[in-house]
Amino acid sequence: MINNEKFDIFIAYYGSTTNGSESKAHELYKYLINKEIFPDKKIKPYFHPITNPYGRFEDTPLIVARTPMFVLVTDKKIKKNIDGQILMYRENGTLSNIYEEIRTFHDSPMYKSFGGDQAVKLFLTDDFNVKEAEHLHPVFSGRSALKSKEAVSEWIIYFYKNTYLSRLYKQYKYLIQNNLEDFTSGYWVSEAEEMWQYTYDEDIGRILMIYYTMQASQTENKDALCRLRLFYDKYHLLEGLSTRTQNVLKQIRKIIYE
Repeated sequence: MINNEKFDIFIAYYGSTTNGSESKAHELYKYLINKEIFPDKKIKPYFHPITNPYGRFEDTPLIVARTPMFVLVTDKKIKKNIDGQILMYRENGTLSNIYEEIRTFHDSPMYKSFGGDQAVKLFLTDDFNVKEAEHLHPVFSGRSALKSKEAVSEWIIYFYKNTYLSRLYKQYKYLIQNNLEDFTSGYWVSEAEEMWQYTYDEDIGRILMIYYTMQASQTENKDALCRLRLFYDKYHLLEGLSTRTQNVLKQIRKIIYE
């Protein structure tokens, strides 16, 4: 069932509590779950020993692939090859879990989406040289490493309040312009509604209003009409709205009042 849950950030670590960064990763997890991104929404981190204690490490790449953010908790004792990169294989010749998790995020749609390069960091827990740490994997190259739990929290909150909202808007806008069938299918609506409830972001709200306008106009959907009234009541008296939003509100007024 954990494979169907949605997490805000994946906390990766190497080794164990005795010969790795697991204990520091655990401390980070406990710190982050108390931090608020938006009113009524706290950070939901994935940390395998707590979040999924009975799950297989072999399955963690599936979770990594759909999680928007990734942080590797490490120190200078992490095993590296002669080029300073994280070891790909264990001593028994099998692919290491941590390497596979990093590679999965690097290759994932999350990383390749808008702002994905801003969604991955190193959290250094000792005096590991920042430049040397960046060589662990190309995904960390040029990304400023973090050295405190507070800095990790601030990074996550900033990402979701800024970059992530912009990413969603660009994705939804792309659907309108290039794949109207997927847009009208509404598979994206629950995520958009969730983010709008947290932020009342104008761009996300306008996309939802366009969707519900299409639903109400084409199918006389009563639920869509109710949503349009809610959005109209929320926005129509606000000042400083963009011309695009104002035009959508004019269309909505015709549908619900004329």
